[in-house]
Amino acid sequence: MDAFRDFVWRYATGGAFPEDVPAVAAGALARGVDSPSLRELAGLNRRSDTAEICELYRAALAESGIEVPGEPEAVRWVLRGLAEGLVAGGAAVAEVVREVPCGEVWMTRPEYEFAHLAYYREELDDGPRYERDLLEAARALLGEAGFGQHLPTAGGAAQRKHGRGRGRGKEFAMAQRHEIRSTDEHENHPGETLVTTEHDVISNWARERGAEPATVPGTERDGRPGVLRLDFPGYGGQQLKHLDWDEWFRTFDERGLRFIYQEHLKDGKPSNFFRLENPNE
Repeated sequence: MDAFRDFVWRYATGGAFPEDVPAVAAGALARGVDSPSLRELAGLNRRSDTAEICELYRAALAESGIEVPGEPEAVRWVLRGLAEGLVAGGAAVAEVVREVPCGEVWMTRPEYEFAHLAYYREELDDGPRYERDLLEAARALLGEAGFGQHLPTAGGAAQRKHGRGRGRGKEFAMAQRHEIRSTDEHENHPGETLVTTEHDVISNWARERGAEPATVPGTERDGRPGVLRLDFPGYGGQQLKHLDWDEWFRTFDERGLRFIYQEHLKDGKPSNFFRLENPNE
């Protein structure tokens, strides 16, 4: 069940999508995991109805006794796996950059520094020095006192809640941001990290880039949208479910989220970088 359980944790971060589920279910069956809903899932394909995939996915988890992790635990678990892979030589830098999850508010300082390097690869020297810095950040993350005791191993150990370091990670992240309170305010210099809760600022930024409000199917909570995303042209596609801005912002406000973003990269090119986080958790 290890690979299936690992997928569940990645899915909880928004790093996997409903279209991926049928193939994962088929693989789980081949490895001896079995349940009625899992068999039905394995018979579907990437083009099957998303709602049907999500319903069967939730049923398969319940039948298999797999508890869905919270997003904070899942984010930190994925970070650890990426760091371990990089240090062991089993993961390439490009894979780390591609797979690193958002969720800075839940990270300790070593976790944030590792994630931050991955987030901003385009701005930094993409050469031996960058790779060396990323590797050192991964080692520091794995060497953090007590790190990983609250998270499952690759074999899927029992989950435990953990709050250590959240405040330090949050303060480190928030201290470096310029808060934007209206559409008339902008970056002081290209590459600056900005933060806002203003709806007009967020929607204008998205529209300038052709992005639409969306959510990750299958992450719903009590009938409300789950993981919020923006669907940029050429990305997401059928993997995301579009919302109207009213529903997106209602969920954004109810969770007390902040929108972390950039207007331009350091070289002056428009930036699509953004993250959502809750500073109160």
